[in-house]
Amino acid sequence: MGQEAEIQEPFYRKCLWCGDLKPMNGTVLCSDCEEKIFYGKCLSCDDWGLVNHSALCSDCEGKIQRNFIRQRHWNYVEAAFVLPPAKREELRQQVIKKYGEKLEIFKDSSR
Repeated sequence: MGQEAEIQEPFYRKCLWCGDLKPMNGTVLCSDCEEKIFYGKCLSCDDWGLVNHSALCSDCEGKIQRNFIRQRHWNYVEAAFVLPPAKREELRQQVIKKYGEKLEIFKDSSR
């Protein structure tokens, strides 16, 4: 009898960028994030590390997303893409409750 190829189960690990538990092939990023994330300098905080297609690290991207939510700029909010208006306002209130009403990165020009 010949040797049968050993079937290996995928190694599941938390993706360094998105935080999802997904199969990894010896990397720190899942296959979805590998295509969109690269090593570079964040345009907002100037730190070197993993950045997205907008050249923002995950911390700065989160701050900008929360700013858009606070200002109701729904066209730029990934989390609000499929939410109805009532749920968007609920999301806004959750962000304000958890992180405060003040913008985290941009200056508020409306005030």
